[in-house]
Amino acid sequence: MSKFFKYQSLVFSLLFIVFAAVQYNDPDPLVWIYAYLVPAYISFSAFRNQFNKGLIAVVCIGALLAVVEFFPFGNFQGVALDQGMKTVEIELARESLGMVVVFVAMAIHWFQAGKRR
Repeated sequence: MSKFFKYQSLVFSLLFIVFAAVQYNDPDPLVWIYAYLVPAYISFSAFRNQFNKGLIAVVCIGALLAVVEFFPFGNFQGVALDQGMKTVEIELARESLGMVVVFVAMAIHWFQAGKRR
């Protein structure tokens, strides 16, 4: 594995830990903490050049389904931090975009697992 992908995996791992840490004040914190800690584990495993393609596939598909489920189609009001949590749609859009990041990271790890020698 190239050093770029190795350190990219570490960055993803740290990013997902931060994402999980800021979920403490969410209405359903345990769901979202686990939703980010599992990708953090997968990313750290990828950093160590260990891949579980089945787990990566499940999380990738789950993240893609979450993106579609949570995105407030037709009522998108943005996700800017200065807007706070004024509406449910802002919260849903943020959750959806977080799952986009998870999906992209898992797709990259899937690619890494296929290239592993």
